[in-house]
Amino acid sequence: MFKIPDNTVTELADVLLMPMLAVFFGMLFALLGEFNEHMRGRAFLMGVGAAILALGALTGYRFFLAVVSNSFEGKVYQSEIFQRRLLYAHWGAFWIPVVCMIIVLAIHFYRRKYSSRSLIHEEF
Repeated sequence: MFKIPDNTVTELADVLLMPMLAVFFGMLFALLGEFNEHMRGRAFLMGVGAAILALGALTGYRFFLAVVSNSFEGKVYQSEIFQRRLLYAHWGAFWIPVVCMIIVLAIHFYRRKYSSRSLIHEEF
């Protein structure tokens, strides 16, 4: 399922496009879901946002695996990466969606524990 790419990726956009789109839309849906949950009591969009972030992390894991793998294919792939920013892009393609997912979960549990729903509903 998670296979090292056949060809070495030489452009940053090839590595970061799908994970960063997933981060943008995942954070958008998660924050809209957070607002919707505290206004109406439904957290469906929050789950959609977390699922999109998980898909972004899975998309980026393929490139991350290519950089940290000790197999022969991984060593060949790593030997063709000459730019440091391209190496960081391979790491970021996996870790940025994971960190955003942790942030979304932290916001969710923090707001659930420390905010009172009654005050928010009484304002509107």
